[in-house]
Amino acid sequence: MNSALLKRMVDQIPDLLAVINRDLRIEMCNWRGGYEYVPEHLRNKGAHCYDLFYPDQGRPCENCHVLEVFRSGQPLVREKFNSRIGHMEVRCFPLFDQRGEVSLVAEQVCNINERKKVQERLSQEYTYSKTVADVVPLPIFSKDEAGRYLDCNKAFLEYIGCTREEVVGKSVFDLAPVEVADIYYAKDQELFLRGGVQQYRSTLVRGDGSVRQVVFHKAAFNKPDGRLGGLVGTVLDITDREEAMARLKESEERYRQFFEDDLTGDFIAKVDGQLLACNPSFARIFDFDSVEAALLLDMRSIHSDPESRELFLERLRQERKVDRVALEAQTPKGRALTLILTAVGIFDEQGELIEVRGYLLDDTERQSLSDQLFHSQKLEAVGRLAAGLAHDFNNLLTAIIGYSDALKGTLADPQQVRCAEQINLAGERAAALTDQLLALSRRQRLQPVELDLNALIASLEDMMGQLLGADIELVVLPDPAIAPVMADAARLEQVILNLVVNARDAMLTGGRLTISMFSRLLDAAQAQVFLDAQPGQYVMLELTDEGQGIPEEVLPHIFEPFFTTKQKGKGTGLGLATAYGIVAQTGGFMSVKSHVGSGTTFQVFLPSVVSGSC
Repeated sequence: MNSALLKRMVDQIPDLLAVINRDLRIEMCNWRGGYEYVPEHLRNKGAHCYDLFYPDQGRPCENCHVLEVFRSGQPLVREKFNSRIGHMEVRCFPLFDQRGEVSLVAEQVCNINERKKVQERLSQEYTYSKTVADVVPLPIFSKDEAGRYLDCNKAFLEYIGCTREEVVGKSVFDLAPVEVADIYYAKDQELFLRGGVQQYRSTLVRGDGSVRQVVFHKAAFNKPDGRLGGLVGTVLDITDREEAMARLKESEERYRQFFEDDLTGDFIAKVDGQLLACNPSFARIFDFDSVEAALLLDMRSIHSDPESRELFLERLRQERKVDRVALEAQTPKGRALTLILTAVGIFDEQGELIEVRGYLLDDTERQSLSDQLFHSQKLEAVGRLAAGLAHDFNNLLTAIIGYSDALKGTLADPQQVRCAEQINLAGERAAALTDQLLALSRRQRLQPVELDLNALIASLEDMMGQLLGADIELVVLPDPAIAPVMADAARLEQVILNLVVNARDAMLTGGRLTISMFSRLLDAAQAQVFLDAQPGQYVMLELTDEGQGIPEEVLPHIFEPFFTTKQKGKGTGLGLATAYGIVAQTGGFMSVKSHVGSGTTFQVFLPSVVSGSC
């Protein structure tokens, strides 16, 4: 290649290209790459390079790279700074003579100002990213495609308890137990294969040996040429959250168990009556078979008086909590309930009542027993009063009847005799009334004998038919299997005939009276339902009419002395009270069931001769 062609080629190179001899004199140079500032008259062959490039220096540069290549015989690349050009990259190559010695050095000087700017920008970006990563409290790490850690933030180092030197360049097998490292490695390989983002739960063993529950979030990244570069990931410690969730779950389970097992009827309801939750006790109080069925209940329907519900809600709005208030309620089947309610109001941000959390204590049975006790005590008090009056009245009647009998024997005037007879008759009637009072007080003298109730009813059929009349059908359903009872026959007849007359008076337009007999064994729970009942074996006499029925408000009073619904002069109010007294003195009890328009059923329970306690 001739020298002219070589010079044209060298001149086309954008960087400075110079050939320098051992005396640091320039043999050839293209004066490009920013060195155009060197004056033309100084560009002569043989000038020292330092005089041309650094004219005020007057001597070779310290650590001269050209001299170093002459000494080492090896190529050299070094960055330098020129105040006129800026940042440069100097590349020096030895040129050998025929003896293999370095005779010349070729120097290429590249302007790297743009590259330096890019490097500075990248350095700033790295410093910024590193600062951001170190500020983030979440552990962050990166790995190369071989699974070696490239970098991590301070939070990662603090979390695992290692230094940067102990992490960077290491693999998971250097930092974690093998059984855990195998999982990490397999997950990394899966991510490298599929790409994208990966999330999974695992355990992490820290430097102090503590085991934590974590969630890894990882994403793969590529190199500029598109090949796999590695991954970045974060570690989210969920140990405390998991423990808190476990405690919360345990607490909720305890509360749910308490809620389910609570003997009170617990519920949560909206103000509009929608039931949101309830426990089995609540379902049981309102006669539901399950909680699921009870949740269909509209709470507005349980109040016997709709106005009372509005008053209750208004009170709850004012007081925010209502403690142990009486509530008259009813089941969907219409069964009356007496409840004790404690409720707490739940309010929204505007202070509006949105929910009611309540606790219901079923007081129905206790209230019923209390009413029965009160009724029994009232009857007992009236009975004691009646007994006292009857005994005193009997003493007077004995004298009246005795003197009237004596008076009749001394009188000749027929008119006077009739007067004496009327006095005697009135005395006899009064004596019968005192017998009723004694029966009411359960202090009359009875003459109990063993009776076959079937035979007793059969003997009274004709008399009962005459009492009922032609418009009322009498149906008697005997039970041959019933045991005999121990009772006073005359007094028991009085009870039966009294009930028959009452049935007749209730069926003004005719109907049917059915008399049935059954054997009944009452246990302790069943006996509590009835007033004055004891557990044991009974014979039950049941009289069912098709009359007009007894109003609900009257039923609690029908066995009370002197209580009557008949017109004045047509009833003393002692019939049912006397009947109850006779049955009670016999050791039995009575009950009544009635609905207006559906007739009435009286049940007479008499202890059987073969009686046993439950």
